[in-house]
Amino acid sequence: MFFEKYELSGMGLSIPKFRSVAKTAPWNEMEAGLYNDGLITVFDYNYDDSFLSSWSWLIGNNVILLGCTCWGDFFYADMNEGKFYIVLIDQCKKFPMGNSFTAVFDMNLAAEDFQDQILRLNEFNEFMEQAGKLNYGEFYITNRKNSMKEKKELSLFLDVLGQTGQQVSSK
Repeated sequence: MFFEKYELSGMGLSIPKFRSVAKTAPWNEMEAGLYNDGLITVFDYNYDDSFLSSWSWLIGNNVILLGCTCWGDFFYADMNEGKFYIVLIDQCKKFPMGNSFTAVFDMNLAAEDFQDQILRLNEFNEFMEQAGKLNYGEFYITNRKNSMKEKKELSLFLDVLGQTGQQVSSK
């Protein structure tokens, strides 16, 4: 179902971070890159995921980054639990996506409800029109000062947000 709704549209560095743990097709053959102009990004093995340490208070330490949405929400595999989660960054909370790559990609990312509620395709198209297409490693955000739609570099933003989220959640 994922590959029926999403098409690789940019980058295609071929080897995703999760290739070593994806044992079955099509997931062990999936390419890293932008899908549907960055609506979903699957990260390659060279992507700087050091920001994950800033989120260890929420996600733990033994995780593999799979990808992110156009809004910066990231999904990952928890290698201790054998489960997959998405972190909705505006809430600084994680939500389960299942215990398989099929659950993540076919049953969540490709699901109509997920596309409507999390990906917000109409809003994505608005942002793309105003801010331009996403490049690999970027996400969309609204500038609170002037309400402009912008693109930001994901790793740096999530590093700072993870540290801030930890401070806020511990109060």
